[in-house]
Amino acid sequence: MLARFSTVAGEQGSPDTWRDPRGFALKFYAEQGNYDLVGNNTPVFFVRDTIKFQDLIRSQKRRPDNGLRDNDMQWDFWPLSPESAHQVTWLMGDRGIPKTCQHMNFGQPGTMVREVLNDAARDRLVDNVAGHLLGGVSRPVLDRALQYWRNIDKKLGDRIAKKVNGG
Repeated sequence: MLARFSTVAGEQGSPDTWRDPRGFALKFYAEQGNYDLVGNNTPVFFVRDTIKFQDLIRSQKRRPDNGLRDNDMQWDFWPLSPESAHQVTWLMGDRGIPKTCQHMNFGQPGTMVREVLNDAARDRLVDNVAGHLLGGVSRPVLDRALQYWRNIDKKLGDRIAKKVNGG
């Protein structure tokens, strides 16, 4: 398994203080193929119609004519997609600028662990995560990872911790 955390509209070197959803991607490697899972730290998203996705992304990036960021681009897009109002409300609240990684609220992985994965898949997930953590990560990274998995699902996080700690 590989995990990646990022901002959505941010770019390399962008400050953590920009109001921007934080995202994650999990890639599970299995004999049957790879499984990708992505999500954001908000329970809703800007658009429902996939055809609007490219326009949304363009509205969050730099202007092509001068290479500068322009807040008018996003504020021009959002009113044209009324469904984005709910997401903008989340973005302008505390989730728009999380204090730390521990304050991020990713609901999607918990749903996957509790409602999508069966017992055998959860067992494989515990084995994969514990195996990667036993591969030589520093103690602070290990502690953060265990807390992350406990935040997703306490039982699963405790199982991973037990396996990592030799239980």
